[in-house]
Order: sequence, then C-alpha cells, then structure tokens
Amino acid sequence: MLQTTRYTGTDQTPPTTPEAVEAYANFAVALLSHHAGQGILWEIFNEADIRTWSVEQYGNLVIAVGKAVRANPAISSEILIGPSVSTVDCAFVKALKSQGALQYVDAVSVHSYCSGAPEQMKWQYVARSRLC
Repeated sequence: MLQTTRYTGTDQTPPTTPEAVEAYANFAVALLSHHAGQGILWEIFNEADIRTWSVEQYGNLVIAVGKAVRANPAISSEILIGPSVSTVDCAFVKALKSQGALQYVDAVSVHSYCSGAPEQMKWQYVARSRLC
C-alpha cells in the first residue's frame, strides 16, 4: 500500500495540497523503483472512500501517481490499484472514472468485511456491480 504521512504533517491526513500530491508521487516513484519487478501490487492509499478528502482530491492523487509511474520506463509496467474501497462504492468509482483517474490503474480493490467466508459476499458484489 502506498501511504505516508511525511508530507502532510499529521497522522491519517491524506495528501491534498499540490505540494503534498507532488511529494507523494515522487515517493511512489522512488518506492516502486526500489522494488520494481518483484510482482508487487501497488495500492494507492487504503480505503480512499472513507478518508477525509473528496473524490476529486483522491482522483488528483491517482492521476499524479499514475502519470509519474507510467512515464518512467523502469516502472511503467508495475501494477497500480486504486481505489481500494471499503464497500462496493459505485458512486465513488464512477466519479473517479469521470475524472479520468482510472485510466492510470490496473484494478480497483474492494475490501469485503464480513463475519464469515468471503464467498458469502458474492451476492452483494453481483447486485452492486449491476448498479455500477
């Protein structure tokens, strides 16, 4: 997971200022460059849909990281995931798509929280995916 608080000053504060977004993108490039070719799936922030930022702010971060990673030949084929959402949040994902952020990622991750086996969530995924 690509997450750091170094550039925002407080714990659990996402990078939203232009300076913080640029610094985060630089951090991502350095991290991916160091670990390139190891088969890692790089998630751009955890559960972005429940953070204290707007869809547009998260989309700006995904675009900045995506552009920086895809422009670097040494890491351009690394797998980026974003967003990772806490539920099947179709509105959040659709808004990111409209913003153009999803063109830089290879997958969207859904965290299924349940008390039983993950397979019990299948009906929710099927029902919600029809709405997306």
